[in-house]
Amino acid sequence: MADSKKPAGERKPRAKPRPKYPWLRLLELEQERPDLHPAGEQARAAKPRGRPRNAFPRKKIHITLTEDELQALDGLVGRLSPRIAGLHRGNLIAMLVFYLQESLEGSDPEQVKSFTDIVKILDQEKGER
Repeated sequence: MADSKKPAGERKPRAKPRPKYPWLRLLELEQERPDLHPAGEQARAAKPRGRPRNAFPRKKIHITLTEDELQALDGLVGRLSPRIAGLHRGNLIAMLVFYLQESLEGSDPEQVKSFTDIVKILDQEKGER
């Protein structure tokens, strides 16, 4: 009888699991662009003048926030930016919007009539993880 196990060098590579949040990969790719976050004097010298083009074109919008909301947003950005290169308010807002959209996708639109309903849905989803 032939051995059914293949030698270690002949194993078929595992397929990468499909990401749960495809939009998350796009945001990560944008953060990983080396031309957006140069490091050191050499990078500064080699970097072309002007603002680098965004990998994903963005549109400027105007939002109105209370002092508390702005403080909370800036607090989150300040806390996360040392670990996430190039994190800005817009990046964080984009991630939160995509996450909320994904979280609400399976829910009944009639079920959502207030912010409390949104939080209940998110809490239920959190319990499922």
